[in-house]
Amino acid sequence: MGCGASELLDHTTNSGSENTDAEGRSLHVPDRIRRASVDLSEDITDGSVETLTGHFDRVLSMICIGSRLLSSSQDRTIFEWDLGADPHHCHNVYRGHKGPVMCVMQYGSYFIAGGADMIVSAWNQKNCTGICTMDGSQMVYSLCKGFKEHQVFAGCSDGTIQEIDMDRKWTEGQPVKAHTGSVHALLQSPDKKKLISASKDGYIKEFEVGKKLKEVNKVLAHEPGVSCMVLHQQDPFKQEYILITGGYGAKVKCWSYPGLKELCCMEGHTGTVYDVAVTPGNEVVSCSADGTVKRWSIDGQLLGMLVGHTSTVHCVAVSPQNKKLYTGSADNSIKSWNLDDQGKVVTEVHDPSKSLDMSANRRTSIFSELDVTGEAMAAIVRKDLKELSPEELQMWLSMIGLGEVGDNFAGAQGADLHGLREDDIVQKFKLPKPIATKLKEDLDTFTGKKEVRKSKIMQVPQQRQFAE
Repeated sequence: MGCGASELLDHTTNSGSENTDAEGRSLHVPDRIRRASVDLSEDITDGSVETLTGHFDRVLSMICIGSRLLSSSQDRTIFEWDLGADPHHCHNVYRGHKGPVMCVMQYGSYFIAGGADMIVSAWNQKNCTGICTMDGSQMVYSLCKGFKEHQVFAGCSDGTIQEIDMDRKWTEGQPVKAHTGSVHALLQSPDKKKLISASKDGYIKEFEVGKKLKEVNKVLAHEPGVSCMVLHQQDPFKQEYILITGGYGAKVKCWSYPGLKELCCMEGHTGTVYDVAVTPGNEVVSCSADGTVKRWSIDGQLLGMLVGHTSTVHCVAVSPQNKKLYTGSADNSIKSWNLDDQGKVVTEVHDPSKSLDMSANRRTSIFSELDVTGEAMAAIVRKDLKELSPEELQMWLSMIGLGEVGDNFAGAQGADLHGLREDDIVQKFKLPKPIATKLKEDLDTFTGKKEVRKSKIMQVPQQRQFAE
């Protein structure tokens, strides 16, 4: 993978308003993003403290970095929320991905994002600029900091783990075929000598890191697959850890680490467990396709349930600094929940013995969609718009979050959209103006990608700002 000048991402658009952050830095925030807000109802019946709205499609991943929360979405954006403000507000937005942004991680003063569009992007938080992008050959589901300077590992849809050397023109090393299913999670071992991976093939694996990744251990953890994992040190004075995993079979499991011996299995969810986290009070928190967030003791006892989202809950993040738990959902929102002084969740709104029927509101899992059509989507991104068949056009519409209007394009192929103006799209396909505007932006990005891929690979400085 390489980086050319035309591949640099820009988090601004041509229209918008100037704003400044707390340090007086000038930010250009698109008008649509300025509407990102917090819904604070006086009569909060779902038990959440705040609801953060702004994403216009499902929230897929989140991380807390000090007083900031980063959330990535199927709407192809990354939002940066100011957790120090009351209420929380959208501090900045990063745009440029061509498909869902599946994962995000911190790397020093940068953060790095991976997408279903097979792009890994890097951003400088200090001056709110993109650094560069790297076009890969597979969708990126997970990211992990490497074991030496400038090294990052990416878990991909074809079961490979790809090394990215950020110092050598941001090019990647040889991919390692680690799993037979997509790699949904990567972690660095506490001794910084091993890479831990979790996959849809059901396995957790350990790799020694040297010139090449060498598999040294594996365990069949979940059937039909592992969707997430987190490593937790319960006692800071002991070098003993617990690896907590979630699976497609709706279970949460705890494993000793090192050793990977199963300690307990937590059953209670009725859908895929998409993310797990541990609070400072040693409570395990899991979120699921059943629309709930469950709390567990570290030994596997169900403590309670948080209900408030109206669709699949994709991700959870804990902010010890702000004493909050954050949950992101396919209902396009982020909710926050209070932690007490011991780091335990204090907002409790549901009897854990009762179940919640989400059948009416549940959306199809983003992972299920991408796993089924992953190779086809990879082929689509490499094509010209005019080459797309009717089936491929429908897949592309789903990829950019417009699958719900697919019926308007029944029988149409890529060539039917080539060169259309916004008004032409409205008239020809009977679409509302806002959807036509979004589609036109995506079409412009799609038709421009061939030139991006042909651009000359160039040396990227440590901090490269965009040309105005």
